Amino acid sequence: MAINKTPKNRSNLRLVGQGELFPNATRGVSQKGSSLDDLLSQGKEIVTDKPVTDGYAINIDTLRPFFSKVSYKNGVFVYSHHDHFFASQKAYHGIYAMESHKHGDFTGHYGIPHEVLINLRPFEKLPIYIVSYELKAMANPKYYELLQSSFENIIQELVKQGMQYNAIRVMKRKEDRASNVPIDSLSWRLSRVNKKGREEFLRAFRAPLNPVRDLYRTNPLPKENPESFYYNGIDTYVGKLISLFEQLYRLKTAKP
Repeated sequence: MAINKTPKNRSNLRLVGQGELFPNATRGVSQKGSSLDDLLSQGKEIVTDKPVTDGYAINIDTLRPFFSKVSYKNGVFVYSHHDHFFASQKAYHGIYAMESHKHGDFTGHYGIPHEVLINLRPFEKLPIYIVSYELKAMANPKYYELLQSSFENIIQELVKQGMQYNAIRVMKRKEDRASNVPIDSLSWRLSRVNKKGREEFLRAFRAPLNPVRDLYRTNPLPKENPESFYYNGIDTYVGKLISLFEQLYRLKTAKP
């Protein structure tokens, strides 16, 4: 599902489908049978007829910031494909690190519970997976420090560290603009999670890292046209993330 070039009309796409916290988000007609490349290259609105809660609102609309070409930092424009590639790659690894107790064994009964995920905005969900993977994979002292912290403090710190990635910051800005109603603070939303939900999250966060086969080889990096390499890699990981979140939503909301 590789994208060979940046669509010229991507600026015409409209962000819709913000999830549980945006109940008034616009919904429209599904473009069934379209691949991720097709949707991005049509230069039209991307809309869906699925419930906005499906896939925990992680979809092509909310993940579109991963395809942005440049960001503005310290007064200059900088290319972001490198940053976006590794953020999407770590999110993919993070899902396996938090959601499976065996290689690729998703049951919906392990990992971040549904009650926690529905209380997080889309831009808050991804950092939990990204940063959890970073901390576990690097045996970062911060991970062992967080093991002693409370449920609320762990999630707030993971979200805070995830803001280092440009795509996450852009996701937040777009979600803030799309909201027509006041949004409760993260700390207040987390306070609504019951004891069982907190314990299930802490169990997943404390579990050892489960390695998973990478989808996109990065060693060695190509010497020619590295931006195209990263962009195609982002396309691969974003497509997989959408699929994984849809799968997790079905599993976690399935009746026993």
